[in-house]
Amino acid sequence: GLTPVTMRTYVLERRSPLDPAAHDYIQQTVFSRNWGDRLQELLSADDWAERTRLCDEGSPDNVLRSPDYYCLYPISVFSARA
Repeated sequence: GLTPVTMRTYVLERRSPLDPAAHDYIQQTVFSRNWGDRLQELLSADDWAERTRLCDEGSPDNVLRSPDYYCLYPISVFSARA
């Protein structure tokens, strides 16, 4: 088995204005990868259109362009030895 198993959660907090690294991480990892095309079949056409309007990199309504943008993003990391 794996021992000892440890878990830690980190909370990333980001707000406008975003530095380039934070902007790229949110756009590419969160919006494009995590919330990207793989979700389309799970959403209604209207919900997908709204997701695209708010998250698509080329959209003029992309939330990362907003001066009010705020994000609280938890990341959990598990580690163990075999």
